[in-house]
Amino acid sequence: ADLTHDRTAAWFTDVEGDVWRLDDGAPPRVSPALQGQRAHHIAVAGDGSVLGITRDDDIVCYGIGAESRAVDLGHRTTLRHDARRINDLALSRDGGLIAAGLGNGSAILWRRSDGARLAVLRGHDRRVSAVQFSRDDHTLVTASWDGSARLWSLRQLTRSAESLSSELQAEWGLSVRDALQQSRR
Repeated sequence: ADLTHDRTAAWFTDVEGDVWRLDDGAPPRVSPALQGQRAHHIAVAGDGSVLGITRDDDIVCYGIGAESRAVDLGHRTTLRHDARRINDLALSRDGGLIAAGLGNGSAILWRRSDGARLAVLRGHDRRVSAVQFSRDDHTLVTASWDGSARLWSLRQLTRSAESLSSELQAEWGLSVRDALQQSRR
């Protein structure tokens, strides 16, 4: 289950993998959102604009209508991935980034617009059981069955290769190429 940052809507799956939406109100209202999808995990963008689900062999993200809050089946992004290895799913506040915690102790980060894999984050010894973006989307938090939690800065992902290379050269006193060549010796 997941909810929007303003806490006006929650999304959850049932044992059949159908997706439901719970809207705030008096009384609260539960309505079907996606039926027959066999969803394992679910995530909603903080602003409520995107819904992501994992199925057996993919991750699907759907646009959500601003007024109706209905799932737009025509506006979707599909990422091919063995989703049975995914333990948790998270979307950034605007739905532009997708993170998944995996059973092998790593997390993967994708850009939703084109499905590009931006990073594979390794650092846990056991399965990553939870992933969550910070409210400003500059940090990804991962938690693992090994008892650890990690904070991953995502700011470098938006920087150019030239700026990162210049920073590393200033820090190391070597170009990236020279540093890589020395590490191979």
